[in-house]
Amino acid sequence: KFKIVAEQEILIRHFLMKRPDVKTEELTSVMGHSQNFKQCKESLAKRHPNLKQETGKGDLVDTAKAAVYVANGKLPKTTAILGPKVLASLYGFDIVDADLQDLKNNITNFLLAGR
Repeated sequence: KFKIVAEQEILIRHFLMKRPDVKTEELTSVMGHSQNFKQCKESLAKRHPNLKQETGKGDLVDTAKAAVYVANGKLPKTTAILGPKVLASLYGFDIVDADLQDLKNNITNFLLAGR
C-alpha cells in the first residue's frame, strides 16, 4: 500500500512562442502536448484561430523536444510552440501571447507517494 507523503500545487501557465526570425503573421501551426491544447482550447480558438494545432508523435510528444526541433530547424520555422515560458529563454523564442490557459487558476497537483 502507498500513502501520500507530500503534495505540491503548481500554477500552470501557457505561452505561445515563435522563432525571432519569423513574423507572427507567418506562423502556420502550433505544436504542444495534447494536455496543453485541452487547457487552452477556448483561448486558442478565439485568439489564434488560423493556427493548425499539432501534437507530436514519438519524441515530439514532449513540448520541450518540439521546441528544440523548431529552434534548430528540424521543424518548419513557421511552427509556434505552446508551453511554459522557460522554453522562450532556453531556445531564444519570442513570446507571441501569454496566459492562454482557459482557466486563469490552472493548477496541477503533484503527489509524492511512499510506503
